[in-house]
Amino acid sequence: MEKYVSDEEENLKSSQYEQHNYHSTIAAAFLVSSNVDDYKKMASKEDFEAAIATSALLQKEYDPHDFGNTDHPTSFWGTVFHLVIISFGPATLTLPKSFQAAGYIVGFAITLIIVYLYAYNMHMLVCSEYKLCKLKRVPHMTYSETLHVAISEGPEGIRWLASYCRFFIYVIFIVEWLGCCSLTVVLLSENLQTIYRFVYEHPVTSSSATEAELRTIMLCLMVPMMLLASIRKLNYLVPFSVAATTINAFCMLVIVYYIIVEPWPKELSRGFQSVTNVPHIAGAVLFNLSAAGIIMPLKNEMKNPRKFGNGFSVLVVSYIPVSISYAIFGLICSLKYGDTLKASVIQNLPGDQLLGQVAIALSTVTMAFIFPLPVYIVVDVLWNDILRDKHEKLNCLVLWEFALRGVIVVISFLAAYLVPNIPLFLSFSGTVCTSIDGIIVPAVIEMLVVWRLSPSKSKFFVPTVFKNISIIVLGFVLIVTGSMTCVKDIIDFYAKK
Repeated sequence: MEKYVSDEEENLKSSQYEQHNYHSTIAAAFLVSSNVDDYKKMASKEDFEAAIATSALLQKEYDPHDFGNTDHPTSFWGTVFHLVIISFGPATLTLPKSFQAAGYIVGFAITLIIVYLYAYNMHMLVCSEYKLCKLKRVPHMTYSETLHVAISEGPEGIRWLASYCRFFIYVIFIVEWLGCCSLTVVLLSENLQTIYRFVYEHPVTSSSATEAELRTIMLCLMVPMMLLASIRKLNYLVPFSVAATTINAFCMLVIVYYIIVEPWPKELSRGFQSVTNVPHIAGAVLFNLSAAGIIMPLKNEMKNPRKFGNGFSVLVVSYIPVSISYAIFGLICSLKYGDTLKASVIQNLPGDQLLGQVAIALSTVTMAFIFPLPVYIVVDVLWNDILRDKHEKLNCLVLWEFALRGVIVVISFLAAYLVPNIPLFLSFSGTVCTSIDGIIVPAVIEMLVVWRLSPSKSKFFVPTVFKNISIIVLGFVLIVTGSMTCVKDIIDFYAKK
């Protein structure tokens, strides 16, 4: 009798297990289905309800944050520090000139708006990536993978674009960081030119002579920079980045010191300048913020990634001081120096004083130390994500990688040599490239994710679409105005000759 009862219990458990597996299979099919109504027509009422219940249970049970695996996780404040450091690179010293070009009132307002918009879009990107990870049951995704999956899970008519869009975002990253390399070359060369003129008491004769001198310095720098760019391991670049960040902070403190101790001009610069200069400030701020490709790795390396984008999050704690610092630093520098502002405010420091000389010299070292990092990012995208798998059969892969690094350095120097214009690189990399990967793409991803996860009757879908379309339109406005500004800068640059 006891054995009979035991067998009955076992049969019942087996039946329940098979039924659970069956409904789990249905739920899995429901999870990957892109059209709820079509699936409802195919399945019976009981199966459809079971699929709904099991699907919700499975999604509730799987949390991507619980499955992240990293050997050396970073703390909350460590991640905040990394994000703030990324936002305060050497290009921060170019912000005041953009303020002065647009007017300090316009510059102050545009800076706060751009930083808020960028931080909000990064929040959208992180939340969308989390939902897609939950849907696909994977711990995390990269930026390009998030875009690829979002399009693959979107409407059937656009799914064929997934691979092309992934390749397109690779191209944007490459162009963006190549622009960063070229800007670093121009800043480094201008600093060396300032030091050269002070040491040898070389007077400024004409603009053509100045440009020829600048280009000569660039040619002399190419080989040393190529040696620095040959560093292949990211951990070997960490000391350079730490040193560059520390030196850059010191230079900014020196600038603030001179702003305080030196007398201010009687007439301040204007609060409103030409509207055509607005893309300069927008591009400069976006260029300094450009971290879309690094946001995901920072979140994935956290000990508690839930704190990256929710509530009192890493994004909130990081971008509030960044926005305030950008706005105040640009404001006081534009008010202090006015029309005499140089492309990099470090060059406004008095060259006849020891502290000013030290700051300019250290800023030059910062530019040299920071140059290998954008080269590393370009190589990582080109070599590891695109070229390496297609050329595994080649001999001496390391030599081919070094050759690629050399080509990247040459392209960076060539662009800087042809147009040694700092506002041009800021406008192009900021308003064109960062507008795509930092403003337009996150809005597109969120719209596709909401479409995928929400029924068509959802009350959240229409407002989300309207919001994201507004953001996308703003992004395209920045791209168009930035492109026009770039073309105008190039024409004006060569028309002066």
